[in-house]
Amino acid sequence: MSTSDKLIDLKNVLYVDRIYSTLQVLRSRDETEWRRQVDLRTAELRLFSQNGEDGVLDAILRALGDTPRFFVEFGVGDGWSCNCRLLAEVADWEGLFIETDEHDYQLLAERYRYSHNVACVKAAVT
Repeated sequence: MSTSDKLIDLKNVLYVDRIYSTLQVLRSRDETEWRRQVDLRTAELRLFSQNGEDGVLDAILRALGDTPRFFVEFGVGDGWSCNCRLLAEVADWEGLFIETDEHDYQLLAERYRYSHNVACVKAAVT
């Protein structure tokens, strides 16, 4: 196993740990009156997003109540760190990821190759 493969394995293990801890926070939100939350700065939670968007998106969706479970995100890169990955992989939403960069698109398409809920498209949004 190469050093690169070992680093990828370590990165994946660390993310699994973060997933469990994030799910605990989300479960505790289910058990409280989280819908009354108005200050989105306190809702930040970073699992797959870069700046806490996972938690903010969760708080907004809880406040909205029953919504269609479909997302669209463009400029998603390789899909490792993006705003809708939590919806795609944890909440089991259907959605569309759009990426223009060929290399990133190939990695993104590989990540969701077996997904029945997520489509990946190589395109530019104008």
